[in-house]
Amino acid sequence: MKKTLLAIALATTGFVALSTSSFAADAAYNGGYFINGGVGRTEVNKSPFDTNDTGYTLNGGYRWGLFGVEVGYTDLGSYKQNVPVISVPVGVNGSGAPVVGSVNMKAKVHGPTLGGNVHVPVGDNFYISGRAGVYHFDSNAQLGALDSSGNVIIVHTSADGYKPYGGVGVGYDFSSNVSLGVNYDYYSAKKSDFDLSSKMLSVNAEYRF
Repeated sequence: MKKTLLAIALATTGFVALSTSSFAADAAYNGGYFINGGVGRTEVNKSPFDTNDTGYTLNGGYRWGLFGVEVGYTDLGSYKQNVPVISVPVGVNGSGAPVVGSVNMKAKVHGPTLGGNVHVPVGDNFYISGRAGVYHFDSNAQLGALDSSGNVIIVHTSADGYKPYGGVGVGYDFSSNVSLGVNYDYYSAKKSDFDLSSKMLSVNAEYRF
């Protein structure tokens, strides 16, 4: 999924490269500073988590016509899930019956972003957009297991690193300054076996100065 989404974002950029001359004259895209933000549903499908939450993103940057650079911050929310677990068998040589139970697990992912974006008018004030860059994610999680007696063992772990993000969007330009749209983004947040990579579907607003 992430490879497909990043490919779409890059394809959008390629489309813009071929179309720049025809759109450059549009007064709404003469370039300048911008700010945008979005809020929406985030989702993680990486063991042991298979759940969703609400996240947000804030960005600012500068656009030269259709192309721009952005720096921002994305919080993918706090994931919480009650996960069924099975203990190690008890008894001599592990011959006893295992204990079945559940553990409340939690995780959080957030961090700054740096990348590029495109904002392409497609007639009658509608637009398509693409973005891609680097996500410096910072994640932490509370995981758990059961010991041979059925007691809950809590483990706290964390990870951080630089991973790619990418997304596409569609929306409407209400004026040369104001836009409202819907974005679908993917944020990679994996380090070794610790993976909280997430998808985000959000409503976004942008103001151009």
